[in-house]
Formats: sequence, C-alpha cells, structure tokens
Amino acid sequence: GDTAAYQNKLKTCARTRPITCVISQCKSKYSEEAITKPCSHCNKLKRKNEKTAKPLRCQILNNNFHAKESTKPIFKQHDLLTVYNLYRLRCIVELFKIMKYRLPIAIYSLFTRSKRKDSLIITPAPSHNFTYKASWLWNLFRNSESDL
Repeated sequence: GDTAAYQNKLKTCARTRPITCVISQCKSKYSEEAITKPCSHCNKLKRKNEKTAKPLRCQILNNNFHAKESTKPIFKQHDLLTVYNLYRLRCIVELFKIMKYRLPIAIYSLFTRSKRKDSLIITPAPSHNFTYKASWLWNLFRNSESDL
C-alpha cells in the first residue's frame, strides 16, 4: 500500500498508535508457526513508555496498539465547548429565560428566589433533575466573577 497515505491517516484518527521498530520473527521449537518478537529498539521504547509511531512492518494489532488521544487541545484550538460545559451553559441560559419571562409557569413555580438576595435561587434537595442542577449552577455563576 501507500505508506505515506497510511501514516498521514493516523494524524486524523481519533486514536493514535504507539511506535515501535522492526520486528524479528523466529520459529518455535514446539510449533511450525513463526513467533513475532519486538526488536531491541522496540523493547527500549516499551521500557521508557514512549508512544511514537510504528513503522508498518512493526505494527501488531493487540490491546496496546491503540491509545486514546486527548480532545482538549483540539477543542481549545477551535474554541469549542465540551459536552459538559455545553450542558452547564444551556442550564444557565434556560434558567435565565424561565426567570426573566416567568414562562412556563409550571417550571417557574419550582424555583424559589432568595428573600435575602434577589439574584440567588434557593436550591432544592440535591438530585440529578433540572431544578437542582440549574439553581446550583445559577448560584455558582452569580457568586463567581470568572467564566464557568
């Protein structure tokens, strides 16, 4: 195949491959099949826990072949929000709309404003529902001067 295209493909994949060197093959005493062993260069890389690209002849498909690539640098480079941050943003925006327009009234009635400070919302009992999460995030956002 086309080695350059294959190695370029690895740059665009969601996963990366650790690199090792040439593999030597030898026959086993007990079997006719060849046993694949990493060369000395591959063994050194393995001992150092270095993850560099393997040449085609050195790639063996096993559980150590793939390593997860971090998406954080890519998201930061393109100014994208993670799913977690999108969820937080949407909760705060939806709560803002509910508090401003007081619609839908059924959801608005679930929130209780603080009598001490009108910009805060009294959080209900901790749970995973929208009422608790949105009010907790709202109070966190209102108390902090930094971005969430």
